[in-house]
Amino acid sequence: MLNFKKISLLLLTLLLVLSFAACADTESVPPPTPEPTPTPIEEPDYEEDEEEDNGYELPDIDWGEYAVIVDGVGVPGASLETVGDSIFPTHVSLLAVAERGFGLDVFWNVQTDEVFFPGLNGNIHFFGGSADFDVDGETITLNQESLRIGDEIYVPILFFRDVFGAGSAYFSGGIVSINTEGGDME
Repeated sequence: MLNFKKISLLLLTLLLVLSFAACADTESVPPPTPEPTPTPIEEPDYEEDEEEDNGYELPDIDWGEYAVIVDGVGVPGASLETVGDSIFPTHVSLLAVAERGFGLDVFWNVQTDEVFFPGLNGNIHFFGGSADFDVDGETITLNQESLRIGDEIYVPILFFRDVFGAGSAYFSGGIVSINTEGGDME
């Protein structure tokens, strides 16, 4: 029985030495390469719109930041005025909209209130305080006159549609929208 114990102890020692030798021989076996962890793809948060697609895309605008929007772009510094008994704005600041919204130079003689600038329908000429606007020699009369308020000339909202030549110009939701193309909305 003593021999059996010696042999089993010897075998156990041999097994132990072999297992240590296998663990210590790491130079011959390259370490496993870690598998890349996949980066999760974030899905955009789409809200389902039950209305049918009519081909229009609304620009990503903070609509409350601008008083006037031209072709989907807010016009910095543009302002609105309410004239008469209306509860809604009736006039838009011309200089800010023409210069910043359309990139046009407006020539304004401050002493005479004479205004001249190019529109989509031709050259526009008028005097502050008048409802008559001249476009390449043709007079267009609006229901409201232009106004001088401080250092700004204000024109009726429909000026941009009927005189300037935009496709639409209207007040809705606290904002005046002017679109060079598109339907007629008042």
